[in-house]
Amino acid sequence: MKRVFLISFFLMVVVAGAFTVLGGKKGTYAKTPLVFAKGSTYEKEWKRVDSLMNKGLTASALQLVEAIYNKAKVDNNAPQLVKSIIHRMKLQSYVEEDALVKNVNKLEEETGKAKYPLKPLLHSMLAESYWSYYQNNRWRFHNRTKTVNFKNDDITTWDLTTIVDHCIKNYELSLQNTDTLKRTQLNIYDEVIVKGTADARNFRPTLYDFLAHRAVDFFMSSEPEITKPAYKFELNSESYFWGADPFSKLQITSKDSMSMKFYAINILQDLLAFHKNDPNPEALIDADLKRLYFVKNHSIVEGKDTLYLEALRAIEKKFSSIPASTEITYAIARVYRDRANQYDARKGDENKWMNKEAIAICDEAIKKFPQAYGAQQCASLKGEIQSRSMTYVTEKTNLADKPFRGLLSYRNMKKVYVRVAKMDIDKYNKAIERYYGEELIKRYLLLPVVKEWSVEIPDDGDCQLHHAEFKIPELPFGHYVVLMGSDKTFKYSGEAVAYASCWSSNISYINRKKTDGTDEFFVLDREKGTPLAGVTAQLWSEKYNATLRNYEYVRSGKYESDKDGYFTIPPTTEYQYYHIEFINGNDRLQTENNFYRYKNYPYQKTKYPKTFFFTDRAIYRPGQTVYFKGIMINTDGESNEIMANYSSTVTFYDVNSQKVASLDLTTNEY
Repeated sequence: MKRVFLISFFLMVVVAGAFTVLGGKKGTYAKTPLVFAKGSTYEKEWKRVDSLMNKGLTASALQLVEAIYNKAKVDNNAPQLVKSIIHRMKLQSYVEEDALVKNVNKLEEETGKAKYPLKPLLHSMLAESYWSYYQNNRWRFHNRTKTVNFKNDDITTWDLTTIVDHCIKNYELSLQNTDTLKRTQLNIYDEVIVKGTADARNFRPTLYDFLAHRAVDFFMSSEPEITKPAYKFELNSESYFWGADPFSKLQITSKDSMSMKFYAINILQDLLAFHKNDPNPEALIDADLKRLYFVKNHSIVEGKDTLYLEALRAIEKKFSSIPASTEITYAIARVYRDRANQYDARKGDENKWMNKEAIAICDEAIKKFPQAYGAQQCASLKGEIQSRSMTYVTEKTNLADKPFRGLLSYRNMKKVYVRVAKMDIDKYNKAIERYYGEELIKRYLLLPVVKEWSVEIPDDGDCQLHHAEFKIPELPFGHYVVLMGSDKTFKYSGEAVAYASCWSSNISYINRKKTDGTDEFFVLDREKGTPLAGVTAQLWSEKYNATLRNYEYVRSGKYESDKDGYFTIPPTTEYQYYHIEFINGNDRLQTENNFYRYKNYPYQKTKYPKTFFFTDRAIYRPGQTVYFKGIMINTDGESNEIMANYSSTVTFYDVNSQKVASLDLTTNEY
């Protein structure tokens, strides 16, 4: 759920046998909550920390955070300890090298000494920190295996399997005291929790809920599941789609101790068992929706999409009398929306009207509980489906004084307004290219209008994407911008606007680059294909203007086509990117692509040493001696000669590219 709690360290993390039930009796709902004194909020101290950080006084802020940490430790104030640890990690990342490794080591030390209720939260933070280290150092773990340098207390020596194993263990440890966690209200950590909407606490009422969902979110991710055991746990039964009560009683076992799916489904099962008898079923609905979505995405049973929809309809019917049911309705509407996205007009009408079905489902939720969060989600989905959109494409160059075609792709529109404006490319090209979105459209609307009209386009109300070709009237020589809009004023906000620029010209060209770097061009009549003689080709290249501190286009050569429409551009000794402006009387055309000039020097054949290695076998046992020989030749790729009496060093590396040994050797006459 997007509105549910986010603990502040999400934003501050430095970058930046079979599994059994995680402690306690499954499904136990303790009636007597545990109460922990919240203690002082240290408001003045944290204001001073914020002030120092805003002034860039990181070291001073870090000293104050250490003082807060020490005071919170004496006071046994868990929330303030968490907050100070988070800030310490953040500040140390600004002032120390390898801060992430040091923070992980410090967090391990803190976790080992901590007591309840701090300890489970630190275990969860530690698991997240391990995974953050991997995400920031993926390149280090590519093909890395466990080596002789491995140290259990040094994360920099770990392989990926070890990191995942430590993540799993710490998420398990964060949920170890299940019954106690279920009796601990989450409000003890109000100081470090962003609470979201007013009713969000209903979805994470206890510390167990909070930590369990954090663990599930990790296990639901596909990236950590990097091992491929002989036995692989799969969601291969329809029973995973059963209702919350029968599903929570399933006996789920696995021999795959590294399966993320297995850990995720077990924690979800326990969450459902914990909340199935809640007077307020919001936490149950939230966990059940997460469970069904996860199962749908990872199940291998046939017809899983149908099973998912049936399961959603069943829980929607069960909780239809409460506002939280709208979140189930939203999930159902998303199913129809996803089906609508599979519609392909070229293959028939299947899924064509699924968007209309989704809208009808959303309307039902909005009408029933208009203030509910799920109704707001439905309203957002409905707006997305009914929004107008369009794209427009045409040929970059079209024949002058002749009509041409454009292709419009559109959604939820019956009429489009068209405006063709003349654009002086010399004046506007550099000025306009720095704008985009609404600002760009505003600039285009200032251009002189050449033609303006509207077009009726077919729309049968299916809220799907449609395509239509239509005619653009003939245009004289020049460069133009064609604007399309769902509103005649081409309003950007709340409407759809598309545009495309094009040339109206009878000039075309073909080109090729010779082996010596020379560019050859043939200038042709665009309609007839015959050569155009006497066409001027003005080269333009970008040059940095130190005064204006910007690049500007400057002339860099001029050429003219001969009777065959042919001309060449010789190479230069330095790289130069350029585009060409062709001029034939009133007819102009600028190339869309940039070309480059550089002199290609002839290839000089040189000989280089090459070694062919031979070993006495393909596979060796650990510790077995490797016997090898090498033949060295001097070659240019065609002719070869033996390199006799040549001294060289042979170096041996392990699979992690670490040097193991080396030998100094000299070749014989062979």
